[in-house]
Amino acid sequence: MVLSIRLETILSFITPCDLLVDVGADHGLVSIEAINRGLAKHVLAIENKKGPFLRLKEAIIKSKKSSDIEAILDDGLISNDTRIKSCLIAGMGTKNAISILKKAKNIDSIHTLIIDSHTNIEQLRRFVTSIGFKIAKEKIVFEDNIYYEIILFEKGEENYSDLDYIYGPLNIKKKDPLFVKMLENRIKEIESILSKPHLSSTRIASLKAELERINHL
Repeated sequence: MVLSIRLETILSFITPCDLLVDVGADHGLVSIEAINRGLAKHVLAIENKKGPFLRLKEAIIKSKKSSDIEAILDDGLISNDTRIKSCLIAGMGTKNAISILKKAKNIDSIHTLIIDSHTNIEQLRRFVTSIGFKIAKEKIVFEDNIYYEIILFEKGEENYSDLDYIYGPLNIKKKDPLFVKMLENRIKEIESILSKPHLSSTRIASLKAELERINHL
């Protein structure tokens, strides 16, 4: 099966496990490929809306993986199943991802979290590390003119700076070409905004502070 770069990256972050939970499974492609590639022996594919849930069930049946993948109509990690060690949360914003994690009844038993959030990545890093996880892997993907940040969190503790939370400790360390390109694009955006009239002094100060942070990475 040919998948997008983003989905391939998500799959590459999955540590082989007995049971994977795919929250926001959508079309089921990651769940199905996780089974096909031997990354998980069983998958709980979760959707919280009836339309996407029915499409998910149909995709699983079509893939002939119904014995390996269980489609569940639910709001997230509200199961107290302590067998769940690995969890994927993808295709949603940080606000929804955090809400799911706050409601999780089995968070203490989860060892790895793969999160593909499309918004507020700094907030995501701060929250997930505050509940007992450290950042084990980070990858930036550019697809459909959007930069996606995919993060693997593992159980553990680590001290992070404000810059680490904002840009990602491993991104800063590795300086992957896509990370550099993303920063260059942000610099151009900031310079364009600063060239416009009638900006408040607070806004100008904030943008200049951000420019200084980027230039010192």
